[in-house]
Amino acid sequence: MTREFISPTPAVTPTTKSVSNSSEIKIGHYIITMDGVAGVSKANTGRLKTFQSRWDEMCTKLDDAVVLTGITPSSSIETCMGLNHPLRGVGLSMTFSSCISKALKSNYDFAFFYEDDATLFDEKFCSKDYQQKLINSFPSDGLVMLLGGHHFKVKNAGLFDLSTANAFVPLKVSHGSYGFGAAKKNFETLSSHMAKSASSAVQSGSSASPDVSIYWKAIFSMNKIYATNPLAVDHEKGVFSNTWNGVRGDEDWMGNKMALDEVVEKWKKEGNEEDLWWLLGGRVLCGLGVAGGVCSWRKRKRKKDSE
Repeated sequence: MTREFISPTPAVTPTTKSVSNSSEIKIGHYIITMDGVAGVSKANTGRLKTFQSRWDEMCTKLDDAVVLTGITPSSSIETCMGLNHPLRGVGLSMTFSSCISKALKSNYDFAFFYEDDATLFDEKFCSKDYQQKLINSFPSDGLVMLLGGHHFKVKNAGLFDLSTANAFVPLKVSHGSYGFGAAKKNFETLSSHMAKSASSAVQSGSSASPDVSIYWKAIFSMNKIYATNPLAVDHEKGVFSNTWNGVRGDEDWMGNKMALDEVVEKWKKEGNEEDLWWLLGGRVLCGLGVAGGVCSWRKRKRKKDSE
């Protein structure tokens, strides 16, 4: 299902204020890559250039009138070299931390961050005017603006008509950190959170999940994670994943669509919705034999859903 981009308007209650009422915002763009990092898979070779080429190719589709108002060429996207670490997700979390700190030092009002296997769904995101409008209407309680992702679970889904274009939809949980944005007021919070998450994983010898752990941070900081609707960034299929140390398959990741209604509805039909408690520690408690009542209930529910 194809969605026509519209001038962003908040898909939130009228009382929610936007991030900025300014007509001109200083916006930063950052690309995280392992291309050229020592000790990583050779599959990373050339990925930065590929990202840049695809970005510019998409931006050339804009009408001349839009180009005159300003675009974001790949040459203006600053590079953050990835950190290689043996524990899954730790290097990525550390890289995000340093990259967000870089945005803070550059004094950007808002910044977007991409992984080098991210691709644009639509050329309109190249437009600086479109980005300005998107940011101006971003809810003030938004910790992170997700441009893409998969396995979405929507907060108060009944309040939103996901088949129509709403600029932002609040989420309970999702996966994928290959495209997101944040406001300056949240840079320090996010950078610190990513660093602590990586440090905790190293101390315990476990993995880190920057895409999921931000939901904990949103809860404790009384903020929300919002996804743009329609989505702006896709995730390339069939390429090497540094996180999982293997080639990502060609299967439908349920996030490689612009329309959130298709993503959310398919996820519901699969019967695989996971709540935040389970994703961020519940499975560990069940494995240790703690919270037995809840674990038994979940086991029965999952069995019933699979029938």
